[in-house]
Amino acid sequence: MVAENENLEEQKEANFLKAYNEGKSHVAGEAYWDEPDFTIFDILDMEDNDEYPWVCETFHQYAIGTTQKNASENDLRLWKNDIIFGFKASDTSGPWDTDMEYASNHKVRVDIYHTDSKGRTDKVVSNYDLMGGDADNGIRYLPFYPAKVGKYTVWINRVLSAGGCGVPMEGTNNFWKYELEIKPPLESDDIPAGIDIDYDALNREFEQYKLNMDAMAGDAVEPVTPLALFGTGVVVSLVSYWVFTLFK
Repeated sequence: MVAENENLEEQKEANFLKAYNEGKSHVAGEAYWDEPDFTIFDILDMEDNDEYPWVCETFHQYAIGTTQKNASENDLRLWKNDIIFGFKASDTSGPWDTDMEYASNHKVRVDIYHTDSKGRTDKVVSNYDLMGGDADNGIRYLPFYPAKVGKYTVWINRVLSAGGCGVPMEGTNNFWKYELEIKPPLESDDIPAGIDIDYDALNREFEQYKLNMDAMAGDAVEPVTPLALFGTGVVVSLVSYWVFTLFK
């Protein structure tokens, strides 16, 4: 039987209000189970390989999205969209060591960073440990509620446990990240009651964030080739010789 997210809308509203009242982003107290209405932006499938050699065959699936139905990755709004990071695992650590079976006793560590309107980046979620989903209930999601506009970067810090398969001593840290922008809400958005929004101020803040991101990206500089340096040297030499002959 697939687990259900009881009173999901009420939970979301309460968590948005918590982020607003406390003035800081946070992770909800309970994980969410997969639902057809969730919008998933990307899924990473990761199997055991030479770089990350497990004790037995292991398969991890990571997902990033939002609980809003039919949401656009390029149009996520403050107080309207949460961010969910999902994890599901399976391995062959059973008695026959051959069949791949879903196992919830796998665990990954997640960090989330926020870049604000001044270009400053702070860690807003540090070392959050998420257990994997299973065959019956699907992907288990970590629900995150932003409190500010700007860029949010979700990092998988590392795999902490892999059930009976064990975790290699030397694995890849920070091996996957995903970036999402949270924009100011629209006046037409359905915002939880109790959130007082200064739309003009949030729009100015987001515009400043975009300006800083563009400035930090900068203009690409074309590399100078040896041929160009040689040509410049020849021109300088010829001009110098001409000046010398004028005043000889």
